[in-house]
Amino acid sequence: MKKSLLFLFACGIVSVASAQITITQNDIAPLYSAVLQNNDTTPTVTEGNPGTNQTYNLTALNNQGTDTLLFTLPQFTPAGSSFPGSNEAVIFNTNQAYIYFNITNTSFQIAGQSFDPLGNGLINMAFTDFEKNLDFPTNYNSNFTDVAFGEAYTYLGYDPGIGFQVDSVHIHTTVMKNSIADGWGSATTPLGTYNVLRLNTLRHQLDTIDIQVMNTWLPAAFTQDDSSRTYTYWANGVGFPLAELTDYQDLGVISSATWIPALPQQIGVNEFANIPDMSVFPNPSVETVNFASNGSSVVLINILNSNGQIVRTASVTGDKTSIDVADLATGMYFYQATDINGTILEKGKINVHH
Repeated sequence: MKKSLLFLFACGIVSVASAQITITQNDIAPLYSAVLQNNDTTPTVTEGNPGTNQTYNLTALNNQGTDTLLFTLPQFTPAGSSFPGSNEAVIFNTNQAYIYFNITNTSFQIAGQSFDPLGNGLINMAFTDFEKNLDFPTNYNSNFTDVAFGEAYTYLGYDPGIGFQVDSVHIHTTVMKNSIADGWGSATTPLGTYNVLRLNTLRHQLDTIDIQVMNTWLPAAFTQDDSSRTYTYWANGVGFPLAELTDYQDLGVISSATWIPALPQQIGVNEFANIPDMSVFPNPSVETVNFASNGSSVVLINILNSNGQIVRTASVTGDKTSIDVADLATGMYFYQATDINGTILEKGKINVHH
């Protein structure tokens, strides 16, 4: 009898230490919070097994660069009005890109994104059918199949390296997703050990690009077809995935990973309302990098090397500030935009390439 009681007691401890959890809307970071996300571009971890009461060892995750994600309202972003179905936005990498969400008590969906891949202005990719990330509640074996559609227009006005000038571009995007919560147990990352639910998601994206040349549209001039499988580890009370491992093209090899080194932090509504909305272009830069901002509180821009040394400084006297980087060595640099008190209002990365 004593052995049976001890055995039952031990089993009870194990079940508490690694309990099956449910993910709900309450497990999404609230508005006006900031999330640090580390990037591992050469991961050595594996995704682990599906099933119940698993142990996921992700302690070997490394950091090759940190992004800052700021959760705010769409109206605090420059393209918020282009995403009328969204009720929350994330400023990714401090004003380099924006992702728009529709979050309810039944689902977590992507309404679109705004980004500047060419350095000549934001492209707004709005989804007419939102892309689903999660159903609420999500339990072990919860699954969904989803199809999302989006499109975007942008003016180009130059030769992007194909031998002739392209006037405008029309991008059509189709996303197909299959997702299942295929495992639960405990996951240990550099942040700590948590009870988790793992999502296994296969995402397929087809981009078709129409181009306009001499006032004539050429349909489907370019296409790009990509697939990726992601393993996402969600925990209760964290607000963001502990880690996400990506298998690009679903080849059975983890090719990249992201993970959070700290729990999300509340920031405050005023800090989001005063974001100066800075554009940095072209990026990568060869000779000159331009900083355009409608925030009058920015008075100084510093460019720093990878050692944190300031290599360029420029005073901001108008809406556009240009800095010569022609004699800087090829590589990655960082910029900081500060106010009159030296407070950093914005920061980001610059690539110099000769």
